[in-house]
Amino acid sequence: VINAFTQTARSERCAYYGNVTVGRDVTVAELRQAYHAVVLSYGAEDNRVLGIPGENLSGVYSARAFVGWYNGLPENRDLKPDLSCETALILGHGNVALDIARILLSPLPLLKKTDITAGSLAALACSKVKRVWLVGRRGPLQVAFTIKELREMINLPGARPLLNPADFTGLENAIKDAPRPRKRLTELMIKTALEKPGEKTMEVQAGAAQAAAPREWGLKFQRSPEEVLPTADGRRARGVRMALTRLE
Repeated sequence: VINAFTQTARSERCAYYGNVTVGRDVTVAELRQAYHAVVLSYGAEDNRVLGIPGENLSGVYSARAFVGWYNGLPENRDLKPDLSCETALILGHGNVALDIARILLSPLPLLKKTDITAGSLAALACSKVKRVWLVGRRGPLQVAFTIKELREMINLPGARPLLNPADFTGLENAIKDAPRPRKRLTELMIKTALEKPGEKTMEVQAGAAQAAAPREWGLKFQRSPEEVLPTADGRRARGVRMALTRLE
């Protein structure tokens, strides 16, 4: 990713201005007068509150804080997430959720090639997480992640996907007239759910290796968190009680 940004930044057509507050230092109207197109792009400034019992227990982390931790943001460097459990649960079916799952399950040699912080790398080296579930309120046709990120997750060394074929029943017909990106994304999920590792592919050895992978991840659909369940001492999270949802 950084290489793509570097290529753009080196272009003679690119200029960067930092520490500028839109609305104070310059107005949107002024920007529209100066440029042919103006794109306002910004991320979440604060954590999303679920409003359910137990969400403040130890072991529950916002995606914003967790991503900031392994990316080395000063405000999150002291997070110290508990990675002593074998199963982690991520709420959401977006690219950020997939990225967190990838970080939790990636082999250390792969992580060492990235710009992850030394502290995060040391913590992940001691991680006991072997399984990650990504849970969303809606169905397969409403996932927000994109095909590139999904494909990277499917091909992650040492981790195998667990997708329930029943979740994708009848979707082949439902996506016939869908936009091409949505159609390709859904087809990849269906293919991953239905194929056995190494089936219908020349990469039989790779498929066998995936089948024996020590780590795994999966997608759960139409589930909404109702309560984070505490441990016996009431201090830490031990599970999440979910409610089934229905698409209207």
